[in-house]
Formats: sequence, structure tokens, C-alpha cells
Amino acid sequence: MTWHANHQTDEGSICHPSDAEAWRHFDWTHPDFAVEPRNVRLEPLIEELQNLWHVDETFAMRAELMWTMNNLSAYRMAFGWSSAGVMGCPVCIENTRAFYLQNGRKACYFDCNKQFLPPDHPYRRNKKSFTKNQVERKVSRPRLTGEQIRDWVEEFNPVVEVPLSLLDGYGIKHKWTKKSIFWELEYWSTHLIR
Repeated sequence: MTWHANHQTDEGSICHPSDAEAWRHFDWTHPDFAVEPRNVRLEPLIEELQNLWHVDETFAMRAELMWTMNNLSAYRMAFGWSSAGVMGCPVCIENTRAFYLQNGRKACYFDCNKQFLPPDHPYRRNKKSFTKNQVERKVSRPRLTGEQIRDWVEEFNPVVEVPLSLLDGYGIKHKWTKKSIFWELEYWSTHLIR
């Protein structure tokens, strides 16, 4: 159960979640949890837990939810942000460049991702492969911190009982539909990935 703390990794490569920036950030912001490598992040640990179970030893364990894996359409159920329509990106929020297609009225996020690339990335200057004859000059807005998002969702209830159209600013400034239960975890606002 301590492999994540003891394994060797090559700089710049991620072969385990513990090699990623989000894991290191959590360890840095929660040193009391990180000091003991046997503290468990909810990841596949079935084999190790079964071994401990059969040894019949008593042990103390702390667990934390580091991130969830789901598609963007499940974001509304899990986190309370509706990904429907042109303001569905939880990173861009109201600064989205998404648009509705003329035939079919479907939301389209084509070419919105280039703004997140470094300024000197060759895709930003590529006029052939993406939106024709356009160079990407826009820089993405800074990501909101967990504390900023927490303060934003504080005004919402875990279950919103009014129609979404009656929520102040819904569809114009935000797409929050409820306050997620994950915000009850004291460390949730310190995560880089939500």
C-alpha cells in the first residue's frame, strides 16, 4: 500500500496517479495526510486490503476521495454544473467561444481547446487543420480556485427545488444547478481536479 510513495518515476512521465501534479498538490496542502504513506486514497487497492483482511490484524486507515472519473454529461449529477448548451464548459464558464450549429441547433465547441495551449505551441498558428485561416491569440482565463468555486456554490442548496430558469444568473453567468455533496468534504476545495 506504500508503492505510490516508494516507486521511481521518470521526470515528465505519469505512470501512476501519484506522479501527477494533482497528487503532489494534495500532499503539499494536506501534509498531515501525506506524512503517512499508508493513508489510502480511494483507488484500486483490493489486493492489499484482502491481504490485510486475511492476516487478521487491526490497523487504522484514513481515506480521501481525490477525484472522480465521469464524462461531462454526468457533471451535473455529480457536481451540479450543467454541461448542456454553449455555456457547458466548467472551465471557460461565461467566456466560452462555443456556438450553436446552424442546422440542428446543437452546441459546438469546435476549436475552443487551442486557447489552453502554451502561447508558442504550433497548433495556435496552424491555419489549415482547425478553423480555416485563423491564428489563436486568445489566452484562457485563469482557472478558478477551489475556494472561489466553493464561495460561488455556497448560495445553492444540495437540491434545487425551483426551475433552473429562476436561479439568479443561470445560463448567463453560470450553469450551477445545485451544491454538490462533495463540498462537505473539508479538503475538496484544495483539489486541483474536481
